[in-house]
Amino acid sequence: MAALLLLLAARRRRRNAIRRDILRRHYASRIIAVLRDDDLVAAERIVARTAAHRMALAEALHTVVCHTYGTDTRLLRIMARQNRIDRFLMRRARLASGYRRATFLLLLGSAPPPAARARRLVRYTRSRNRFVRIYALTAMLAADPAAAIHTLAAYPYRLTPFDITQITALLRRGLLPIAFEPLLADSNPNLRSLGLGIVRSFGIDTARKQVIRIAETDDDPQVADEAMHALAALGHDIPTERLRGRIASFDAPRRKALCRFFAAQGYSMHAIEEMFDERECECARRLIDSYKKSIVCKSPSLP
Repeated sequence: MAALLLLLAARRRRRNAIRRDILRRHYASRIIAVLRDDDLVAAERIVARTAAHRMALAEALHTVVCHTYGTDTRLLRIMARQNRIDRFLMRRARLASGYRRATFLLLLGSAPPPAARARRLVRYTRSRNRFVRIYALTAMLAADPAAAIHTLAAYPYRLTPFDITQITALLRRGLLPIAFEPLLADSNPNLRSLGLGIVRSFGIDTARKQVIRIAETDDDPQVADEAMHALAALGHDIPTERLRGRIASFDAPRRKALCRFFAAQGYSMHAIEEMFDERECECARRLIDSYKKSIVCKSPSLP
């Protein structure tokens, strides 16, 4: 009897999942049509009356936002607000916990509430769950881009590389217009890290001098490492004796990690040998050789 009940429950969950997927696809196709035709009337006709429909619409909005750039956010916000998607997601987040709460907050970033209501999300930025924290932060940034610097400066945790990718994704989607220059010069390490993440993500070569200055002089080890990673990711040589001297002063684990990063970014052994000792260079040499072997193995054999 118990086995039969479990089987029936599994079938019901599967049927519900299929229905949700069909509903999401339906909303996504309608949203895409609205954006393609720039059709305000069609946007106002998209209606989600039940909880299931609102969840499907929230997921469809998030999917479209994540897979398009330069989207007309005005139309998206009309669809979200006339169906009260932000209120729905915030209520669900309040009643949920852990990763389920993080999921609702993630969706909220694509259907952000008005700025005044978004301030209620501050408490989630102090959560022990790092996904809850960052998705609450990104929802707040999307809701009130004008207050982005203040919001980021007030964030009580250090931004991780994952966090920075989530924030730079907002920039790519056009949801968070923010300049990198003030970030690089800010006294807050999170803001400097974000500025470096933007430089690295968008390949901004014009920031080279500022990045070198941070790598040479920043008192925060994490920020200094991120500056060197940004230089390496942009393909720049380590250009000054002062910077090479700073690398020489790092402890062994930090030097080894940095050496491996330069090797992974495609730096020549000659460039690596100028910065690291023989043992570290040998580690980089093995890493480079493993890449070469992988390329050879994957290359098609000639007739």
